[in-house]
Amino acid sequence: MAPLPRIASPSFKFIHEYSHNYRHLFDEGRNYEVFKLLNLELLSELPRKSLPNIAGGVGLSNSQSLHHFLQNSIGEHPALRETRLK
Repeated sequence: MAPLPRIASPSFKFIHEYSHNYRHLFDEGRNYEVFKLLNLELLSELPRKSLPNIAGGVGLSNSQSLHHFLQNSIGEHPALRETRLK
């Protein structure tokens, strides 16, 4: 029996509301959660938006999960662009 998927943790209301528009694009709660974290830090006052700095800003011990997300989960996802333009 496969383990149940992890549910994404709550975030700031406006990030949650914005990200919710994209929820249908993510099969795994973990990927959706990383998407929300990236959005949160991209809008923050963080002076340098590198993956290690973003990871530190959201409390991750390293930027590996962010890197994997950007490389494997989003990529050239046409539905992401369509949703964004809507």
